[in-house]
Amino acid sequence: MKLKKAREELGKYFGPNIIGQKSTWKNLKNTIDSQTDFKCVNGKADVRRFIRERISPSLSSEIKHIKKKNHRKSRQEFYMSEEWRSLRYNILKKYKGCCCLCGRSYQKHGVVIHVDHIKPRSKYPELELDENNLQLLCEDCNLGKSNKDSIDWRPLEKPIVVRRRKLIKSETVITNLN
Repeated sequence: MKLKKAREELGKYFGPNIIGQKSTWKNLKNTIDSQTDFKCVNGKADVRRFIRERISPSLSSEIKHIKKKNHRKSRQEFYMSEEWRSLRYNILKKYKGCCCLCGRSYQKHGVVIHVDHIKPRSKYPELELDENNLQLLCEDCNLGKSNKDSIDWRPLEKPIVVRRRKLIKSETVITNLN
């Protein structure tokens, strides 16, 4: 909540003659301290809490709902989750543990294999558990890619078959008619 919005809310509650247009966070805190039994210790944070709890309780439930909706698992929570581990195992099986870019594997080359998000979690959190957004990359290829790139290195599901006509060489004899 911004200072202007806080002034408006407190102005409705205490009246415009008590809350001035140029009130600072400190002025708002002092007004709340002097006019109510609500004690402000942390200044700005307490002014906001006062507005949420005393003036607009419905605002408080809206804020909680927004926080839950926007809550994103931390990196550690995500990578330790059952959904991720199950999906990770399926991707490892699907691509037989081989890097989609260079073809190396742990079994043959001893490289560490990562399950990579093609479109990075940091930019596309809604795709974090989408199987179509995952590929296997060895550690070198994945760290080189980072989250700067969204190139899909997976092999095509159905290989494209190019049929070539069989060329029959015919020998032509050119005779010199002179």
